[in-house]
Amino acid sequence: MKTSLQISFLFVMIAALLVACSPGDSQKQAAVGEPFELQAGEAVSVGDGEFLVSVVVFGEDSRCPMNALCIDAGQAAVRLSVNGEEMELALGLDEQKSGLALDGGYTLQLLEINPFPGSPDAEAGAPQSARLVVSAN
Repeated sequence: MKTSLQISFLFVMIAALLVACSPGDSQKQAAVGEPFELQAGEAVSVGDGEFLVSVVVFGEDSRCPMNALCIDAGQAAVRLSVNGEEMELALGLDEQKSGLALDGGYTLQLLEINPFPGSPDAEAGAPQSARLVVSAN
């Protein structure tokens, strides 16, 4: 009886250790004014948790590929969720679409969408990521 109790205790301890050591859905953190990078499905808590920013999906990417001659520079877009509200930011001809005013006197700015079309990373199939920053006005 004592041996089976010890074995049971050992299994419980091993299970607890595995749960504690397993990679969880740890959420990224960023300070206000600190750029951060997200891929689709990832989220970051900005500041003291004022903003939860996540990438919902990447949209069009019609930017002129590296080392190509294009008539139009094109644009790249990303759909984000900020505190549960979906919005779209884009890089390209209309620079007003790259930033968005947030509650409390903050701004969310889209800095980059990577990989850039025609780059070695794009050719290698690297996942898309958005580089963003939340700044105080």
